[in-house]
Amino acid sequence: MQARYGRAGETGYVRIVFAGGRARGRHFHVDVAQREYFGKSPPALTHKIADVRKAFEHLSEEKIRVGIEGVYYVAREQLPDPLHAIFAAGGEMHSGEVSVRLTGATFAMSGAPIREIKLWTREQQDEIGLVLSNIETSLVINDTYLEDCLQIVDALFSAFLALSE
Repeated sequence: MQARYGRAGETGYVRIVFAGGRARGRHFHVDVAQREYFGKSPPALTHKIADVRKAFEHLSEEKIRVGIEGVYYVAREQLPDPLHAIFAAGGEMHSGEVSVRLTGATFAMSGAPIREIKLWTREQQDEIGLVLSNIETSLVINDTYLEDCLQIVDALFSAFLALSE
């Protein structure tokens, strides 16, 4: 299921895949993205947002375990120190004839809701891709479920960027 939704003047897209077999009805994946994520080619729609809500009706008010992942693109200058220094000047270092270019990094974390942070350089842009992944929590399925997930990952993203302040 892929549908478009709107909130506070923004357009977003949601994609839901339900598992089959023994996990049918108990395991599903939800991807939510803002319009800008897709560049010039938004995804093809297969359903309306009302169809998506209806698909979740049987789970209404159920408390579930969720794993959340957030993907962001940030200017190099926005990265907290020392990451800014690592990715400065395109993440490239030279010594004589030898050149080393940092194209990405993965950081494992403990003691925080985020278990892993991945960063990579974006070609032809002065931006860094950033994935906050393996964020695990429990939420109640209701009308604000998707917004609750977004608030969690946005708050963690803001906290990550504030590390050097």
